[in-house]
Amino acid sequence: MLVVTTVSQELYLKAGDYLSGSAAFYNYNGFYGGDTAWVKIYNGGTEIANPWDAYSGSFFGGDPLGHASGYGSLQYQRGSPWITWNWTAPTDGFYTLELAQQSLANGGTGTISSYVAFDNMTVVTVPEPSTFALVGLGVAALIIPRRRK
Repeated sequence: MLVVTTVSQELYLKAGDYLSGSAAFYNYNGFYGGDTAWVKIYNGGTEIANPWDAYSGSFFGGDPLGHASGYGSLQYQRGSPWITWNWTAPTDGFYTLELAQQSLANGGTGTISSYVAFDNMTVVTVPEPSTFALVGLGVAALIIPRRRK
């Protein structure tokens, strides 16, 4: 039985804003790609980025499924270190952040053998140019009166 657990959040981001976080994965499944965890970004229902993923490997390592990003294949009964991931919005718009784990349940019992943890989720916004201008005017207003004295 395949079990997929997903948490997602829609966000409005401006070009240059970025998302970041940390993730770790523990593999207790010896099959290639049987258990997988990921962070994905969608725009309008289309996946546009996969800044982190990890998946179960085997006793021999390797990846016949072709996963290309993130930590990569973990051998049986091994865990990844905490990995920091980030992604920058290319344009203004609504994006969906998806955090997920897909597991093959053990022997039809419904128990999940691998685990994923997500932490430190952050959205960093790029200040508007007008914000920089206002800060600059405020600093100038503080410096100019001191020079007159």
